[in-house]
Amino acid sequence: IQGEWQRLASEGVTEKELTDAKTYLTGAYPLRFDGNGQIASILVGMQMDDLPIDYVQTRNDKVNAVTLEEINQVASEILLPEALHFVVVGRPEGLIASP
Repeated sequence: IQGEWQRLASEGVTEKELTDAKTYLTGAYPLRFDGNGQIASILVGMQMDDLPIDYVQTRNDKVNAVTLEEINQVASEILLPEALHFVVVGRPEGLIASP
């Protein structure tokens, strides 16, 4: 995981990775609206996050508006592999703990 974070921070994502992510995010979004409970939960979440009333209609356009340059700039700023920590619960066989 640290290696992947390092790669993303230094090299960024590819155009294909960004396109695939956008396709997934925009394609999966409508599937969340498959019942009254889910819709109510989405609306409450929008209210709690102070999102505009038209967020449901504009969300996919916002996702599609993200550019490769923007995503790679953010990746280089927030993906800090040296700051990544793991927490393991239990005693898995073969795990070597570092000090």
